[in-house]
Amino acid sequence: MPYVLGVDVGNSRTTAALYRAGAEDAAVLPLDEDRPWVHSVLYLTADDSVLVGRDALARAEAEPERVARGLCARVGDPVAPLVGGLPCPAEMLLAALIRWVVDRAVDREREAPERVVVTHPASWGPHRWAALDAALRQVDLPDVLRLPKPLAAAESYAAANPVAPGDAVTVCDLGEGAVCAAVTRLGPAGFDLLSRVETGEPGGGSVFDDLLVGQVLTELGRTPADLDPFDDELRPAMAQLRSACRAAKETLSTAPEAVVPTPLLGPPSSVLISRTRFEELIGPAVARTVDLLQQAIRTAGAPNLVAVTLVGGSARVPLVAELVTAATPARVAVDPDPETAVARGAALAGHRVSTPEVQLPEDVRLPEQRDRAGDADPDAPTQPPRPPVDLVPIEPPRRGARRWKAAGRARRRAD
Repeated sequence: MPYVLGVDVGNSRTTAALYRAGAEDAAVLPLDEDRPWVHSVLYLTADDSVLVGRDALARAEAEPERVARGLCARVGDPVAPLVGGLPCPAEMLLAALIRWVVDRAVDREREAPERVVVTHPASWGPHRWAALDAALRQVDLPDVLRLPKPLAAAESYAAANPVAPGDAVTVCDLGEGAVCAAVTRLGPAGFDLLSRVETGEPGGGSVFDDLLVGQVLTELGRTPADLDPFDDELRPAMAQLRSACRAAKETLSTAPEAVVPTPLLGPPSSVLISRTRFEELIGPAVARTVDLLQQAIRTAGAPNLVAVTLVGGSARVPLVAELVTAATPARVAVDPDPETAVARGAALAGHRVSTPEVQLPEDVRLPEQRDRAGDADPDAPTQPPRPPVDLVPIEPPRRGARRWKAAGRARRRAD
């Protein structure tokens, strides 16, 4: 049965979801064994194959020069990052990761998706769109649709909550990187972006993790002067601590306290962190997020603001919803699965494009109908109805360009 595949590449994790006509919601696609996500980390082999996620991380300590992270921020850069000593355009690495996700879907579903929708930061412009489109063509994905992340998150919210044409939904994305607040409005053919505001630096989960790491080191009596970043023995200990702090952050979303093991940095061998202390640490960062959200709402000037939806892994932190609720009169909703909300919304939006007929209430008429009736609405959209996603016309890639492949793809298909 045909399905739409939505892919969301985040700063630290990549998620994907499938949607089939008639389903109530999109279904999350497991990407790393039973996990609903895979690390957004690539390892480039000597023969231009790409290892993804856990396989890439397994090589990272021995050959860090062959590992690539943070791809979205480098797409379209005139100076390509060096991976394995060679310049590797970030858009090509990102396309290889997306190709890997598509192959996982094909392997699991035994058929190719009818449509692939890939999300991207709302700040992207035509240059980055075209760069990624060209790279996707080189990995045999010529007809991928692109969708800004806030619009995908709004689609996910609308799948479970009533949203009428003209209603505005504010999205606050607290992923691992920069925090993004955006106001969207449902039109005849999907959500449109009214405003967006982003932090220029990490402000979400990675900042929360940094604060927890600092607190644990303080409890251990360690200072920055003790931590040599070039110490080969210290590097795995710090990596283990960061992973433990990320797990503790997730635990503190539902529990009053969490234990952070520190076997390589102690004694002691563990540190107890309470939710109260955690909230004291992250309070200023969450307050900055609320300011960002309010700025986006003011900039949009949108009437009919019906909800604020919180997505991204750190949306689960209770203090976030608490402070956002206090700052806005609109309903505040944390997505039931905030880490996969954008991928699920992308799959839903792709289905909307394939079936663009939208049932509007009888008292709602499109702009053309208003004009013909002679009662033009000055607040009506000036553009005709359009799909929520579109393609950028580009030239085919130049011959001779490197064509990276996801390692293991040929083997799995041969099986």
